[in-house]
Amino acid sequence: MTYHNKKMTPACSRLVISLVYVLWALVYHASAYNAASSAPLPIVVSGAGPASLIFAHRLLRLNPQVQVTIYEKRDRPLRYIDTAGKNLCVAGDFAFGFGVGAKAQATLSRTSPHLLPAVEAISQPTAFAPGMDLRIVNRRELCAELLHELEEEFASSDRLHLHFGKAVTDLDYSCQNRSESSSSSSSSSSSSS
Repeated sequence: MTYHNKKMTPACSRLVISLVYVLWALVYHASAYNAASSAPLPIVVSGAGPASLIFAHRLLRLNPQVQVTIYEKRDRPLRYIDTAGKNLCVAGDFAFGFGVGAKAQATLSRTSPHLLPAVEAISQPTAFAPGMDLRIVNRRELCAELLHELEEEFASSDRLHLHFGKAVTDLDYSCQNRSESSSSSSSSSSSSS
């Protein structure tokens, strides 16, 4: 099997950079949220994939005011240890595997001191690219482990809410629109008096 390194097209590259910027901006603003305020900062995450779980973990660690609610259309990934006590297995798993490179491993280390060792325990190093620290991991095993670590750290607080078997089918901005329209109508009514 040969591997062909395909370069990203400029449009794809701009899209990736845009997504990274949006996520960075959200994390930055959530971490800068006024800690003196007693009001929680609710954030809803759609999907419980690896990126969403790491994102939730980072937000919860960066700001004690953040409350994260995660909705996932699939059932909770089942986690258990095999009879040898060393391998993480996921029941009913038909998911694909993917590589966790050096940058992803650095992100795991920065997010929590427990994440990288947990991922190393369920992944296999590869000699696919000599000189690169690339580990192969099953996606569902990774999600199960990230979820386990997230719950270990934050489940006892009221800051993490998980909903499995519930798909996000629509977004309702009516609360935001009502508060914006009521504030603008109250300011216009006060200015007309």
